[in-house]
Amino acid sequence: GDKWAFVDLPMSELRGPGASIDSSNIGFGNVFSVKDIDVSDDTPIPGLLITSARAEPLAAWMSGTELASISVNLEKGDLVLEVGIDTEYMFARLWDLQQREEAATFLRACREARGLHFIAVQQSLEDDGVKGFWLLRNYDI
Repeated sequence: GDKWAFVDLPMSELRGPGASIDSSNIGFGNVFSVKDIDVSDDTPIPGLLITSARAEPLAAWMSGTELASISVNLEKGDLVLEVGIDTEYMFARLWDLQQREEAATFLRACREARGLHFIAVQQSLEDDGVKGFWLLRNYDI
């Protein structure tokens, strides 16, 4: 992608009457039911937002990778996309202190959200809709 950022959205966006994210409006991707996950509606669900002028082709490619989760190695400064059973793609190097602090915040938020996190792909930060959205869960956090 052209740019990326750590972001979050409240759990209420994924369940209940006020939910704005479901399979009908995510473009490529996957969402699953979170109604039985013991997380309050105001809990922030962390995510990785990727913006690209080629958002739709990028989301289409990503939909074929069986995205499993996002992992962070703070010691090495690696941001990794885990796909399938045993494949990883280096997504970014976290070179500076601010990026590593944001990654640590992302990991803490994942723990507080019972491993829930997401990846979203859109053309720009100003877009209202996404070209792809994957709700993920890491059970090892």
